[in-house]
Amino acid sequence: FSFEHQSVATNEIHDAISFILANAGAVQSFLDVGCGEGVALRIARDLGIPEVRGCDVSERMIERVCSDGFQGAVVNIDRSDLPYETASMDLVYCSEVLEHVSGTEHLLEEILRVLKPGGWCFLTTPNLGFWYNRIVLLLGYQPMYAHTGFKYTTGHLGIPNHLTGGHLRLFTYRALREFVTLIGYEIIKAVGLNTFTNPRYKALAYIFRHPSVSMRVGLYLKKPSGAAPPRSV
Repeated sequence: FSFEHQSVATNEIHDAISFILANAGAVQSFLDVGCGEGVALRIARDLGIPEVRGCDVSERMIERVCSDGFQGAVVNIDRSDLPYETASMDLVYCSEVLEHVSGTEHLLEEILRVLKPGGWCFLTTPNLGFWYNRIVLLLGYQPMYAHTGFKYTTGHLGIPNHLTGGHLRLFTYRALREFVTLIGYEIIKAVGLNTFTNPRYKALAYIFRHPSVSMRVGLYLKKPSGAAPPRSV
């Protein structure tokens, strides 16, 4: 990440948590699933949330967030459940994780399980229907974010073969909405997210800001009040 990309990401996290705090009432507990270096944890703490926790597949990342004073847990969601009590969280933040796991149902069911009835989740993931992807696919190139392997990714326009993020699952905006609804979430709001920092592309980000064609999709979700914990299959 460049400093400018970090600034865009920080603003996005701050805006998302602030929106939920303004609409959810009292938020006492926050969980970041896929917390990385703990950027969202620090923002949540600075915004006054008392109980802030994070989990990640990387031991190194969890060592770092724990050294910053947060409660952290190493979790591989494809192999285990989230190590938190049912109905224990007011707000779960899960950004750019869904595309990396094979068991997408399990991830979302586990988040729904640990949310309190009426609790909120902010979920983001790359958009397969990104306007750029629609163009390059017509030209015979691999869509952005659609990686062909863990070591190499091939067939992309202008992206070196070694720049792979190991994405396993990709969603269009329509597919993502249908998917989270089937899991049991209520969709409160959808936003288009564009991580453009070059001024030449910021106009495009504005034009293509609808989540059906934006670079990434963000969903504000709620666990319906009185909802029973889902059963993983």
